[in-house]
Amino acid sequence: MELTSEFKFHAAHSVKIGDKSEPVHGHTFKLQITVEGKPDEEGFIVDFTKFKKLITEKIITKLNHRNLNEIFPQPTVENIGLWVFKELKEPVHNFGCKLKEVRVFETDSDWVTVREDDL
Repeated sequence: MELTSEFKFHAAHSVKIGDKSEPVHGHTFKLQITVEGKPDEEGFIVDFTKFKKLITEKIITKLNHRNLNEIFPQPTVENIGLWVFKELKEPVHNFGCKLKEVRVFETDSDWVTVREDDL
């Protein structure tokens, strides 16, 4: 069974394409975290309160209202997604479930999906 939670954060970035950098611009990024597991005896795959607190502390507080160029050398949605997956893999495992995938949306029509085999 899979369970997905969605989060948003606001951030700016400038991506280098070839030998040129885009102007610094902002997005309201959307983040979807999907875990896989079996419901426990109370019927939960993961405690939403603890899960959302984990995502907020490990990811959202580090990225929200930041210039992502200060965090990532090349803040593409792909690099952000890989970083998020790496940051959450072990902590999610500690909840007794598996991190299935991370989706990072730069816009409503542009996103990346990262799974373990992408690491």
